[in-house]
Amino acid sequence: MQEAAAPVRVFISYAHESERHKEDVLDLWVFLRTYGIDAQLDREAAARRRNWPIWIEQEIRRSDFVLVVLSGTYRQRAEDAEAPGAGRGVKYETHVLSSLLYQDLPTWLPKILPVVLPGGSADDIPNYLLVAGTCYRITSFTVDGAEELLRVLTDQPATVEPALGKVPVLPPTNHHVVVRVVSEGDRLVSTTTLAGEVLGRQSAPAAGDLRDGRRLAKVLFTDGTAGRLRRLVDESPPGSTVEIVVEAAEAVRDLPFESAELPDGRRLGSLDRVRLRTVGGLVTGAMLAAVLAETPLVQRSLHGFADYLDGVLDPEADQDDDARGDGRATGDQAEPDTAHQAAGPHGTAQHGAQDSQGQRPEQHPALSQLAEDPGGAQKAATVSGGFDGVRSGGDDGADRYDDDDPYDEDDRYDDDDDLGGAMDGGTDDSDY
Repeated sequence: MQEAAAPVRVFISYAHESERHKEDVLDLWVFLRTYGIDAQLDREAAARRRNWPIWIEQEIRRSDFVLVVLSGTYRQRAEDAEAPGAGRGVKYETHVLSSLLYQDLPTWLPKILPVVLPGGSADDIPNYLLVAGTCYRITSFTVDGAEELLRVLTDQPATVEPALGKVPVLPPTNHHVVVRVVSEGDRLVSTTTLAGEVLGRQSAPAAGDLRDGRRLAKVLFTDGTAGRLRRLVDESPPGSTVEIVVEAAEAVRDLPFESAELPDGRRLGSLDRVRLRTVGGLVTGAMLAAVLAETPLVQRSLHGFADYLDGVLDPEADQDDDARGDGRATGDQAEPDTAHQAAGPHGTAQHGAQDSQGQRPEQHPALSQLAEDPGGAQKAATVSGGFDGVRSGGDDGADRYDDDDPYDEDDRYDDDDDLGGAMDGGTDDSDY
């Protein structure tokens, strides 16, 4: 048989003042013991000779709670406001209790309970107990009149903390879907992602009428991807939005992606909670070279770069040019190359003449090869990172071509001074 739990033990600390007050404390003692609280009072212990300081300290330490009965006399003695020799019991109990609070406040603060008896006042709480202002008022020596104190002593709070439940799973209210579409020969290749997670990849022949919503959907999405999109649209909570961004290469950017149909025939662009928009895809090396070759302002600054690419794309021709240059340099005071002087340091005589007349310079052969040969563009891109360091004698030429920010303080290329100091190995204060 399981043993019953030990009763709660309580020590009552009070001041021996009026007879009425002492009778009220005695009624409190009897009341507590009547309702199963093992209350200890000095009234019973006084019948025998004792070492009171030891008895007081033992009772305090053995108790689960210490009830400090508030009164004006108790406060005066606890704060040592009475004549020496008066109220030695209260003074010693106060000494022990304040020492315990000082040594271990978290343990003893909830165990020392100020109590206000009927007719008493909470203003009589001594200073050492002001660290917590809670007092337990007893209106009568009944369960109802002492309910607040009884709940604390018996660990039966009026409000029970609810048990923790499961955290609800709340779906996002906005979904971001990206569909990347590129053309590879006669096929369309698409990758669909949701918040960075790949939903599916599709590679299908670009055959048939792709302006037909059902046919376009078959080319863009696998059956599994189309099903996921349908569930995403239908099962999202009310008020949510599905944003679909189509990143389309230039060759397929004009396709009516908003007409692509879900498996049940609904068009993506017609659904209220779907927001679909098309943006440009990635720029390839061949596309970039073709644009540069047709841009006069950029081409003017790229002749030196194109000269360098001659050596990358056709090393043998570059070696022949070097040999011819060496031959001219060894002659006795050879006549100046008037054609080269007319051209300046960045091109041939023909390039320089056309440029001086304000006309668009002739497209450099290397740029033509870039536009026509994507493989050459890739090869040029591989080595272009070291170009500036080779030309200028710098370390790696980092950020020499910074077209995104023409006002970058680190940009060595100033359109107003042709190629600036980077091409001739010098520096130009206007570039910094």
